[in-house]
Amino acid sequence: MKNLKELFSNATCLAVLAVFFLFLGEVSQGQGYDTYGEVTTSINGGTNQVDNFSTNTYSILLSATKQSNIPVMIQARPSGTNLVELNLHFQRSLDNVNWDTIDPYLVTISATTNAGDAGYATLVTNLNVGGIPYLRLTKIGNTTSIGLATNVTFTYGIKR
Repeated sequence: MKNLKELFSNATCLAVLAVFFLFLGEVSQGQGYDTYGEVTTSINGGTNQVDNFSTNTYSILLSATKQSNIPVMIQARPSGTNLVELNLHFQRSLDNVNWDTIDPYLVTISATTNAGDAGYATLVTNLNVGGIPYLRLTKIGNTTSIGLATNVTFTYGIKR
C-alpha cells in the first residue's frame, strides 16, 4: 500500500511538472518572435500623385512602442519619365504630443523603371527608431523636374 501511495504521489508531481513546463514553453514561445499584427497601407495608390518639384503634406502616425525598427514599403509609378525620386520626411516624439520640427528622418526612393514600362519603383526598408516610440510621416516631396510620381503607396508594419 505504501508503494502505491508513493507511486501515486510521484505520478501527481510529474503531472504537475509536465503541465508547468508545458505552460512555460507556451509563454517563452510568445516572447521569442513578435508577429506583425498590423500592416497598414496609409497612402493607397489610386490617383494620388506628387507633382514635380512639389511636396504633399501628411500626418500619419507610426506607433513603434514595441519595436526598434519599423518595416516600410514605398511605391510610386513614374509619369512623363521613367525616373522616380521621392523624399519622405518623418518627425519623432517621445510622448505623441511634442514633436521635433527638424524632420530628422529622411527616406529617399530613387529608382528607374524600364522605358515605356508601366511598372512601379519600390523601396522596402526598415526605419531604425531605436527607443523613440512615435514617428509621424509629415511630407513626401518629388525632387525631379521632368515628371510626376503617381499611385504613391506607403505601407508599414507594427508588432502587436
